[in-house]
Parts: sequence; C-alpha cells; structure tokens
Amino acid sequence: MPLTIGTKEVNNLSGPVSMYILEPTDEYLERFPYAPILILLGDAHYSDKNFCKEIDERHHAIYDVEFLKLLSDEVGDGNVVDFYVEGGDFHNVPPTDHESKEPMKLIWDLFTTCCTSGIERRLDDKQREKCLLIKNIKWQSADIRFYGHFAERYSIFKFLEFFPNVVQTIKEKGFDTFRETIISRIRSECKNDFANKLSDLQSCMVTVEHFHNDILEDYFKDKNSLITAQLNKIGIKYRNNITLLLCNYVMKITNKQVINMKNFQSINQDFIHLFEEDDLYSDNSLKLFKNLWEHFNNGKLREFYNFVSDTENLLLDVYALARIYKRMIKPMSKKQDKQDRPLITICYFGESHVNNMYNFLIEKKDKTNDYKSVLVAPKEIRLGNNPDESNRCIEINSVYNLGETIKQLIIKRKAYEKSI
Repeated sequence: MPLTIGTKEVNNLSGPVSMYILEPTDEYLERFPYAPILILLGDAHYSDKNFCKEIDERHHAIYDVEFLKLLSDEVGDGNVVDFYVEGGDFHNVPPTDHESKEPMKLIWDLFTTCCTSGIERRLDDKQREKCLLIKNIKWQSADIRFYGHFAERYSIFKFLEFFPNVVQTIKEKGFDTFRETIISRIRSECKNDFANKLSDLQSCMVTVEHFHNDILEDYFKDKNSLITAQLNKIGIKYRNNITLLLCNYVMKITNKQVINMKNFQSINQDFIHLFEEDDLYSDNSLKLFKNLWEHFNNGKLREFYNFVSDTENLLLDVYALARIYKRMIKPMSKKQDKQDRPLITICYFGESHVNNMYNFLIEKKDKTNDYKSVLVAPKEIRLGNNPDESNRCIEINSVYNLGETIKQLIIKRKAYEKSI
C-alpha cells in the first residue's frame, strides 16, 4: 500500500518531479511540540509536459482541488495546512504566462483565488465552493526575491538569466549575435544603476570570507531584511540558534561556487566597464565583448550565472525556513490559536530549492536529527536537460499513512498544552 491520505491511496502524483515527506523526530518534538510534518515538492519550471495521463482514485494531481481537499480534511476543522509557493507578486501577477498549464501556474490560480485577499474579493459561486472545499489550507508567501532591498540584488540575477536560456541560439549564430544580444539587454536597463549594482557585487568578491560576511550581513543583520523580521518573532531563547542554523545553510550552499570567485571577478568587471561605456561599438567595448565571448565559449559565463543564481535564489529557501521555524517556535500568546500552528507544511518550489532544504533538514545537528525522512518519491530523481523531458507523474512506492502521523502529533500537542 502506498501513501494513504484519509481513505484514499495515492499511487501517483501529477505536477512535481519529486516529493519528500519528513516527520519531526521524538527528540525534536520534546523541544518544539508544534513542529509540523513537512512535505517538500520539487518543480521543473517552464514546461507542462509529461503529466499523469489520468487523474482518478489512485492517480492524483497537486493542482487538483480534490487532492488538496484530502489534505485539508485530514487535518480537520480548526487545524491548518500551510502551503508555500514559489513566485512573484502573490496578490496580483502569476509567475508564468497566463495561458500556461504549468503545474505551479495552476497552483497559483488557486492561491490568488483562495488566499485571504481573494476571499475578501467578490467570488462567483463556483470559486467560493472550490475555496470552501480546501478551507483548512492556509496559503503562505515565501518568495522575497522581488521585494524590499533584496530586489536590488536579485535584479543582477535577472539581468544574467538570459544567457543560459539562449546558449544554443547564440553559439549557432556567432559573436555578432552574442554582442548584439548583450547590447540590447544593456540598453533595456538603467545603465548607471546597474553599474552600481555590479560594483557592489564586485566589492564583496574580494575574498571568500568577505563574500560570506557580505551575504550574511545582508540576509540576517540588515534592519530592512524580511528574514530578520521573521527571526525576531521567534523569541530570544531560540532565535540565535535558528539564525546560526540558517547562516550555516547559506555558507554550505554558496561554498559550491565561491571556489571560482577569481574568474567571476574578471567577468563581472567586464560587465561593469560595458555599463560605463558611452559607445557600445567602440574599440574598447569590442575588446570587452571579446573577453565575454571567450568566457561564454569556455563555460565560465554559465558558471558566473550559476554563482549569482545560487546566491540570490537562497533568499527563497532561507525566508521559507525562517517562517516555518517562526510558526513552530514563536512564544504562545493569549490570542493565538491552532491557525498559527500548522500540522502539515507544504513547500512547492523549484527542484534545487527542495533538494537543498531536504538535505539541510535531515542532516545531523548535535548528534540528533530535527527531522527524519519517511517518504522519497521517486527513488531516483530523473531530470532531463530540457524541462520538457522531466517526468511530472511521480510514482509513490513507499508505504506511509499520513493520517496516523497526524493523530500522534495531535495527541502530543494536547499533552503539552495540558502541562503548561
């Protein structure tokens, strides 16, 4: 028997390319009685291919209201499922094309309909009925890459994002197309602002230690940091420990790329000089373009993109983890109810985010694990080079009864509440 939710068996799940279910360990529940079950779902963006062919009693879809209703009903009225989604402006603009049938876009349609602001708007009877079916799901914003002072850093990543997306086209058409593509991109940006942003990036790439200190300062100490705002609500008893955990998470992920930082300094400097050039067709500009063309052909430009991408995309992971920790650890208040303490927390993010979070949550800390892995599907993640090649109908072979675990969590929470 596979994954059981309520009276239903889930043999396949359509939409994500991977699924992890984690339970808090007994030791962790002794410290934090409100630690939820975590369901991490990995997405391969920019494609709507390879879904399950049928949605029926055993083949379900993450974007199907009937499947979400199973989760909503399983926790019961008065309890909640927190559902975090990757994306931009949560109350206005979907993260992908309006006509897209990507699974994350379909989830976003539910988000923008049924989140708090959506319920306050006028809904038609069909929309209202749909939202009531999943009333115990509480939609949560997680993606802060587009907000506040972090948007300044993230804009550099957005500028570079086009390189891996047009690699084959540029290679086939040669240097002139490469140069014209960058010129067009530069002209679409505010040159002075971008030169300053790239200079800021250059200044923090002096040494590995300097780079790490800059990132940690920006994420955790800046008074405008949305991450710090979440951590400040945890309470002084555990705040420093959780902050240190998240700092270590940032260090571990960025360490994969900073070993090539000297190469990145040279590439970034060429971009800075290009933004400072008045004439993008001058001899000096031509020399800079040829430098970048060489970096492009030997793969260094892609590595630079990955370096910036890994750093900026960490904002999603760290903010989501900070919110999850806040909701399980923050001090109880007289007005607080079960709506603030989810029994299940779902994170539906890109595959790389989910893999990093999974490894972080189950790795040993102080000789004990915070969470234990109880379901991994599929057993081997198979992602194609092209998103269209990724399997979006994952097979679940592990035996796991979600309802039984929820019952045990509720029993432990009630015992804790009687003791305080």
